[in-house]
Amino acid sequence: MKKLLKDVLIVFFLSAHIHIDFEWNVNTRKMEDDLGNTTTTERNGVEFQHVRMHPTRRSQPGIQLERIGSSLAQNRLGTTLHELIHAYLGQFGCEECRTYKENMSDHGRAFQILAKAIEEQSLRLLGLELNLGRLDGMVADMKNGEGRNVPSVHDSEVYGFLERLGTIPR
Repeated sequence: MKKLLKDVLIVFFLSAHIHIDFEWNVNTRKMEDDLGNTTTTERNGVEFQHVRMHPTRRSQPGIQLERIGSSLAQNRLGTTLHELIHAYLGQFGCEECRTYKENMSDHGRAFQILAKAIEEQSLRLLGLELNLGRLDGMVADMKNGEGRNVPSVHDSEVYGFLERLGTIPR
């Protein structure tokens, strides 16, 4: 997995130097229903992004994956990229930026824009259509934030979840 993480950082994150620890985690009590999670830890004065992923859990039941033409490998790669976006933002997100709070919420603007770009380029770069769980992440943020993390209509358009309002037939 460390080799895969390094290769994916080269392809999608321009070889960004991120200190990453990786762990397969089957302890469902720690991860609840998550496929993976990323946390920032410090060791010897160096920040590490700690990525944990469940080795067998899928974003959808196997029959649904087959129906949409997605394999377990694609699902796992999508989860890996999802977590690498969190690691990248954890490492390089600017806390001094005035829009830090909005941009850096779990699946907020910065996450959505990066994930959308990766999804759009994955077919060209890897020959695979990947789903990085953008919509599921946004919905989970809205539930966990008790309605405070609702994206604006404009953001929903930018994320690709709505057609441009001016182009919707009336």
